[in-house]
Amino acid sequence: MATIKVLVVEDEYILAINLQETLESLGYTVVDIADTAELAITKASELRPNLILMDIRLRGQTDGIQAAEIIWDILQIPIIYVTGHSDQSTVERATLTFPFGYILKPIREQELYVAIQTALNRYEREQFLCSVLRGMGDGVIVIDTQLKIKYMNQVAEAITGWRLNEVKNQIITEILKLIDEKSQQPVQNPLIFAIQQKSTVYFSGNTLLETKDGSLIPVADSAACLKDYYGEVTGAVMVFAMTPKGELQKNVT
Repeated sequence: MATIKVLVVEDEYILAINLQETLESLGYTVVDIADTAELAITKASELRPNLILMDIRLRGQTDGIQAAEIIWDILQIPIIYVTGHSDQSTVERATLTFPFGYILKPIREQELYVAIQTALNRYEREQFLCSVLRGMGDGVIVIDTQLKIKYMNQVAEAITGWRLNEVKNQIITEILKLIDEKSQQPVQNPLIFAIQQKSTVYFSGNTLLETKDGSLIPVADSAACLKDYYGEVTGAVMVFAMTPKGELQKNVT
């Protein structure tokens, strides 16, 4: 456990020191303490901790939620919010960033330990899943409940012509357009349908995908909603592949 490096982000010095002492008594290594969102982003980039404990209310124009979103998008470091504020608006904002935990002050040692271990275990599982998705022969696209693109594997990039760094956090309907081959009319995106129906949906082989350069490629696809531990829908994943006709078309072009 001594190899688990934690960055503490807390603008009240005494609380930060107490949190550091608690973490070290549990066997974790505190690599540094940051007291602003800007410093937290800098320290995270320099030190690459395994986990960040982030206070939501920080000095300056940027708060902990904004800092957490930036850090996750750039560095993919799991973050647990530590805060004394549990009002609905704060919790809703924090939830939209999909944190790995949420601890209210005053912090109890056992709760902190459980939260950290749970976050690390979840992160490990998600990284394993990402490695599996990267190795799949089909295209994979993941969105959240706000319909923002969160992940595309390399196959999806090759089929659509888009790169993840171009489309991440963009609305799926602005990037991925599907058309019915017979009617030439737009088809509802299966990712949206899966979230609405809270189930798995399949589309026929008559679906065309419009690529980044405007080409139309026949694809077969399915989508399923994603749920958290409590059964709440957190997004959806689409798995798709070019049909033999689509592969021929792409080779010709």
